Amino acid sequence: ALKRDWPDTFFIAGGGCASSLMKDMLRWIPSLDAICYGEGENTLIELLDKSASGELWGELGEVRGLIFRDDLEKWKKIPSKIRRRKQMTQQLLKGRSKVELIQTQPRPLMFDYTHPIRPDEIPEDLNPGYYRTLDELPYPAWEHFDLDPRQEKTRFIPGYFVHSSLALSAEALSARRRMDVIAERGCAGRCRFCDHARLGGDFLHESEWDFYGDFQKGGRIQPFVRFQSPEYVVDMITYMLIHFKIDFIAFMDETMLLNRPRTLRILELLEERDLIGTFKWGCLARAENVDLELLGKMKQADCTYISFGFESSDQGQ
Repeated sequence: ALKRDWPDTFFIAGGGCASSLMKDMLRWIPSLDAICYGEGENTLIELLDKSASGELWGELGEVRGLIFRDDLEKWKKIPSKIRRRKQMTQQLLKGRSKVELIQTQPRPLMFDYTHPIRPDEIPEDLNPGYYRTLDELPYPAWEHFDLDPRQEKTRFIPGYFVHSSLALSAEALSARRRMDVIAERGCAGRCRFCDHARLGGDFLHESEWDFYGDFQKGGRIQPFVRFQSPEYVVDMITYMLIHFKIDFIAFMDETMLLNRPRTLRILELLEERDLIGTFKWGCLARAENVDLELLGKMKQADCTYISFGFESSDQGQ
């Protein structure tokens, strides 16, 4: 429907689905022009820069982290009126499922806060305006969401906060202004049934910048997990409290407690900034990453639940 109404618009998808299914996603959804695999922040910036300068269509092959159709130029030359006609659109899209797909080089991953970046590690073609570390990323643009319920002339819009309740603890169940935090990329696990690490950087060689992988064969080289710093996380929580008056935070990182020193530092910062008691929270974790001391400190900092993961499908564990 969107393609019929805006035939001149470049439609791109990303996220875990695109990074896992890769070319299949374009074959199954002919209305899509391209997908972004891996981390998409810098890829999107480059696409927008090229679009603003009028160079997008001619230089797609130079944008790392993309898979796109080789019929884009031909599609663009068909008059918009023809592409808007329902019958013609269906025929055109049907033909698009058979075109060749072009995959560009993978995009280098951003570093986490533990990695001191040396000048020789930065690729020469990395635009100075691009993000190099996860701590350089801006906070999500929550202000563009409908957070609170509001009444319009013809209907009631529930808003994000209406869905705050989580049946994971009494405090989570009674939450009324919950927001979520994601401050981790990738995963250190090797769970055979999970494809999560494709999005976070599961295919590595000798260095973090040497990111590549034959995704079609599905070979795993090295699991790679990266975090945003404790200071970044607590600054973001402070921003949430001030601007959105939250009462609960759900940490959605699948292995939040993997980096024990980082977790302890987050708890220290919450105490130093007098934030304990201003909100409740919960998180996800692998069962082997907790101990009684850590559990005690988390409880004192108002953690109300941990959603544990156990299974890895590895008979040796």
